[in-house]
Amino acid sequence: MKSLRRIQVLYKVAKILCWVFFGLCIAAAVGSTIGLIVIPASKDLTISEGKTVADLIAESGLSVNAAMTYCAFGIVHAAAGAVVSVFLANYCKDVLAIGTPFTRPLLKKLRWSAFIDLIASGAALLLCMIGSFIAHAADPSLKDLNYTNGVSITLAVCLLILSIFVEYPIEKEELAQKAADESIKPEDYLE
Repeated sequence: MKSLRRIQVLYKVAKILCWVFFGLCIAAAVGSTIGLIVIPASKDLTISEGKTVADLIAESGLSVNAAMTYCAFGIVHAAAGAVVSVFLANYCKDVLAIGTPFTRPLLKKLRWSAFIDLIASGAALLLCMIGSFIAHAADPSLKDLNYTNGVSITLAVCLLILSIFVEYPIEKEELAQKAADESIKPEDYLE
């Protein structure tokens, strides 16, 4: 079956992309952690032409506190992305092991991946909102901080929509199996 082979190739590519994304999330979390440590420690360090690290940050339109807050947001969002990518990579691995995504246990795993994505995105958003509130309380001169996570929420919605399309052939197969077991026509179930 050509279509099944195409689906399996897509899942192989998706699994690789999930692990690449996981690596990028870990790199982003490590980079953000380093930034969170280095920025306050080196803000008075003179880099070049008499400019300090704090001056360079100010030239970008941020204060040192805002840069540190963005680093903290980066850690939270990267950790949430890493969790979601592991769930999706494991889902792809299971699809490849079974050979088809059209099974009830894999459908449940796909939906769980979507819900984990929503939970991780919501938790990251909540933590960033709390962090923003604390940052504004500590430094009222901060501009509004952008901490949206729209891409992750969009991914969760797409996974839920995909699960609807994956469920159709599963239900169709279950109805055919039930009809064969009970010697009843499938049309009787469709009324």
